[in-house]
Amino acid sequence: MEIRDPLYREIADIIVETDERPPRMVVQEILERLQSLPPR
Repeated sequence: MEIRDPLYREIADIIVETDERPPRMVVQEILERLQSLPPR
């Protein structure tokens, strides 16, 4: 994963930290961030 991480971060539309967070909070953040992205 260490080798791929820089590439994933470079091409990601969003990056969400999930460590020590409840799943509901992670999902909420993902939904909010996706809604703020321009349509493809």
